[in-house]
Amino acid sequence: MAVPAWTEQAIPGKDVGLLAARPIRRGERIMARTAAIMIDGAAVDGLPVAAFAGLLHDAAKSLPEPHRAQFFNLSTSYGVDDYDSGENDAYKIFATNAFRTGIADGLPDLHSVFRDVSRINHGCQPNCAYFFDPVTLAHNIFAVVDIMQGEELTVGYIDPIQTHAERKAKVHRHWGFNCTCARCAQPPRLVAESDDRVRSILSLLGTLDDYTTAAGSNGTGPAAAELLVLLFELEGLQGRIHEAEYRLALEWNGVGDGLRATQAARRCLDRGLLVRGAEQPFISNMRILVADPTSHWSWKFRLGKKENDKTDEKKGK
Repeated sequence: MAVPAWTEQAIPGKDVGLLAARPIRRGERIMARTAAIMIDGAAVDGLPVAAFAGLLHDAAKSLPEPHRAQFFNLSTSYGVDDYDSGENDAYKIFATNAFRTGIADGLPDLHSVFRDVSRINHGCQPNCAYFFDPVTLAHNIFAVVDIMQGEELTVGYIDPIQTHAERKAKVHRHWGFNCTCARCAQPPRLVAESDDRVRSILSLLGTLDDYTTAAGSNGTGPAAAELLVLLFELEGLQGRIHEAEYRLALEWNGVGDGLRATQAARRCLDRGLLVRGAEQPFISNMRILVADPTSHWSWKFRLGKKENDKTDEKKGK
């Protein structure tokens, strides 16, 4: 019989969490769970808290055992946001543990609570990532790095591309805890260095996403995208590194280097499929580039029309 990948345990300062019960390799699917409770975002946004909390309580109480007991055993610790007096235990569990899950672009958001998935604690350098599969209605958790036996499983509750102070304020405001992950617990000089890398990442994302500038101007081109990949790696953002590889693929293709563009696109697909699933637009975009870099919209887009014309003349086109 296969050894389970995780075990549920009390963790000092964190209530309950999940620990690796055995070594877990990068790319392994740790779990796939359907929701205990799934609610249309229109109800979450449109109903008064007291009315919504009452409906939620009735729905949760109607769950079969042991499903009901597992739901009501989830943490109800949330932060300093003000809540209406109509809240109850089911509402507090929902406010603490719900994920935003969508069926498809253009359709209403869903807010879902998952039993085992909701036990995974936060980390600013998470070793796991998740995506919601709209076909199976399951939340899939994958390891984005190799995980040692006994190591805590973590996911990101917030966007990790923020400074230490911004991350700390956000998790405390909404969930009421001070993050003690390895990234946040660094000495001040290393926190300052991390914050500097974060600011560089945000700056590079802004310049690389401007497709109107020529390569090398205003911080664009393959060298800038290579730096972006390095900064993601140094920050331990393995669950998001496909975003950097995506931009690197476009930059290499933008200067007419189809081979290096294809290599970066392959890496983007390898990581992106793991943490985002197959239905994302950037996945289709990278597959088109891999199939034929020269027919992709990004081919030589950084060279400008004059440079394209010169290159074609040299090739006798």
